[in-house]
Amino acid sequence: MEWLQVVKDLGIPVALLVAIGWGLWSGGVWFGTKVILPLQERHFLFLSKLESAINQITEYQIHLSSELERLNKLGCGKGFAANQLQELGLVSSGKSSKNLKRTQQET
Repeated sequence: MEWLQVVKDLGIPVALLVAIGWGLWSGGVWFGTKVILPLQERHFLFLSKLESAINQITEYQIHLSSELERLNKLGCGKGFAANQLQELGLVSSGKSSKNLKRTQQET
């Protein structure tokens, strides 16, 4: 009964303002628990997977660098490793964009 007395004393606009405030508060709590917290958990999971992927890439690059150094030491000239990688199809032929444009214009 005291709510009715408050509405009578302060008026309907204040009662509506209280109802809107309560609705916003309830909506904010629901949005936080149903949307924000799962989104935060998925984001942390994504970041941990990304970190492990970056670590794997770093390890592979270190391995690739040591293999390139080994190939260059075994080769009989400078750029032996690059030639070997080109033969395997792991890197492009090394033509610059200017050379490609010239080749296209000549044909």
